[in-house]
Amino acid sequence: MSENNQPIDLMSTFKDRTTASERPYGIWLMATAEQYGYGRPEENLGAPRLETKTPEFNHQWDSCLSEVIPSTSYGIDRNALSVQLTGKATEAAKKDPQTIELVERWKSCLRDHGGTFDGSDQWSPVESLGDKETGIRVAVADIQCKEDMNFVQQMADIESSYQATLIKENEAGLLAQRQKIDETLKEATQIVSTFSGS
Repeated sequence: MSENNQPIDLMSTFKDRTTASERPYGIWLMATAEQYGYGRPEENLGAPRLETKTPEFNHQWDSCLSEVIPSTSYGIDRNALSVQLTGKATEAAKKDPQTIELVERWKSCLRDHGGTFDGSDQWSPVESLGDKETGIRVAVADIQCKEDMNFVQQMADIESSYQATLIKENEAGLLAQRQKIDETLKEATQIVSTFSGS
């Protein structure tokens, strides 16, 4: 980017959307709930805000990125065996009678503290979209219910039992995937060393 006279102020702060992978069982941190309710603090994710840059910057960014990372698809490989197995374990855990009973107990507890559900989001009551004061109050009750039930740990234990079975059944494929990742990391380290002059 510097060679093409483009600014390299790549760090930017922006509101990140919550993803299921970050909150698989809804909110769980009391300190965050007390301050933001169901929202999130702004995070510095180290990525450029391309929409605020010039067209020339955006073009050069894409060009440099494809030069450094030959594949245009970077990030999670949705076809990777580990990703597929994670999805299978999550789906199986959702159908487990223990999960269904735990989720219903948590929702019942939250309803007792003013939370209501309309079916649009399993992990966020209607109040999560309302005014901030109500959102914070219900979010705090949400986490208190979960803490009283040891909810997150129990949910994770159920899902990990399905993961353990799938890992055992697919050990050879997972080891092959790990080897490929190690080779990619080694190659990336060599590329970085070349560019940094190390």
